[in-house]
Amino acid sequence: MLLAKSYNISMKNDSDEISELKDSLLKDIATIKNRLELFSPTLKIHSEVLQKVWKNSEKEFREFIDSFYDFLNRHKSIIGFFEHINIEKLKESQMKYFSQMMKGEVTDNFIKDRIQLGIVHQKIGIPTEVYIGAYSHFFDFVSELGVKKLKDNSSELIEFLKSVNALFLMDISIVIDAYASVDKKKIEKQKAKIEDLYNQKFKFTKIFIHDIRNPLNLVFNYSSMIQSSAKVSKFDKIETYAQKTGDSLKKSFKLIDQYILINNLEDLLNYGKTERVDVSEMLGEVVESQGPLAEARNIKLNFKKLDTPTEIEIIPSSIEFCINNIISNAINFSEDGTEVQITLFEDENNVTLKIKDQGMGIAPNDLKDLFDADRKKANKPVDGSYSTGGWGLHYSKKILDAHHGTIEVESEVGVGTKVILTFPK
Repeated sequence: MLLAKSYNISMKNDSDEISELKDSLLKDIATIKNRLELFSPTLKIHSEVLQKVWKNSEKEFREFIDSFYDFLNRHKSIIGFFEHINIEKLKESQMKYFSQMMKGEVTDNFIKDRIQLGIVHQKIGIPTEVYIGAYSHFFDFVSELGVKKLKDNSSELIEFLKSVNALFLMDISIVIDAYASVDKKKIEKQKAKIEDLYNQKFKFTKIFIHDIRNPLNLVFNYSSMIQSSAKVSKFDKIETYAQKTGDSLKKSFKLIDQYILINNLEDLLNYGKTERVDVSEMLGEVVESQGPLAEARNIKLNFKKLDTPTEIEIIPSSIEFCINNIISNAINFSEDGTEVQITLFEDENNVTLKIKDQGMGIAPNDLKDLFDADRKKANKPVDGSYSTGGWGLHYSKKILDAHHGTIEVESEVGVGTKVILTFPK
């Protein structure tokens, strides 16, 4: 009602879902029509009386529509819904609605229009109280117009008021059904999302527990060897074992940090706030943070920041994780003394980041399942450091998907790997 079907909303991704919801509600259109029995015991809509009031009343209806939208624009809680709408088209659609209603015919097309209206209203967030409040205004106006036109014929006036009441109640019931169907769909999707999140976290927790046992076992074993060496004064052995104990503890802490970060990523993607961020500046900071890891292996990180800011709307922490993961992979899976090229460029619609290494490359069998966290990958880091075993790339893809971006990987065994990230502006 507030947003008629002419409202060209930018919901391209939702069009299939809207069609699916409409189809499910239209499966038993005869049952919907039979609701008139609830709202009009005589099962009769007096269309001739409705049309009598409608005749020569176009001016009054247009004046009411103008005043109604002026009223809406004075309410801050409502005006936000009209920011990107052509109000004049909306008014014409409202006029069309009154024209349909005053014919007194509950046709299949009328019901389809009302279902479409309810689904769109709910999806863009118009509360039911605003919708029903609008009906109150409409009912008052149409009733008063009927009294004015039929004041000399009480029997026709009663027929008119009964018909208008039945039609409005019928209309409201159809739209509320549509609201409810969208709510139900949202709940089902949220339930599936929660179940998927639980399953993924459960799998990752099992992997984490398994992986962290190894370095902790090493810490325990090396500490025992340190104690044994101390008893017989083998100080050279003590230093070696102490070094290995420290390395194992570092690995354990890295595992714990990774576990905490990945667990937090889901919350970030679901509840994190987006910001306009200069991705060139962020990339420079990530490259700088990866510098010591690359320098220790004599690997050159070749990156030059863009001269002008390149801003995109993102959840910063999640994208930083994604870029960090891919650059660290490029370093970890490359031989010493090689180079990692990091290139950032933009066009009219997108910002693209390419990260190309000269590493071991990825076998075709692994490449096709690269983002599947359940599949074990054959490659291991060159320096023997800890790898997330595919979870890093799995979550990187989830992050890009959540930002409506893409991630592509090209690789050749023995030559290297190129990862391409694309972000919409």
